[in-house]
Amino acid sequence: MEIDELHEKLFKKQEELDKSVYVSEHNVVINVTYEYNIELNRCDSLEKILAWNLHLYEKTWMTLEIMERFVYVAAKANNLKLPHV
Repeated sequence: MEIDELHEKLFKKQEELDKSVYVSEHNVVINVTYEYNIELNRCDSLEKILAWNLHLYEKTWMTLEIMERFVYVAAKANNLKLPHV
């Protein structure tokens, strides 16, 4: 696979993730098989985001990529700093 092809594939994947998890008004929206809204004030701390991860993990449509995107979007929307591992 050439570098341009790989770059295009990664760009499309990121575009897909951006459409699947985003902020709209006062909600983080996860739109995979249906639209799932989480109010921003219900994920405004790292502890709350972790609790949501535990809840969302049980959903049959949840993937690791969507989960990672949710954490990033929720933290950014609430001005939270994610710890580096």
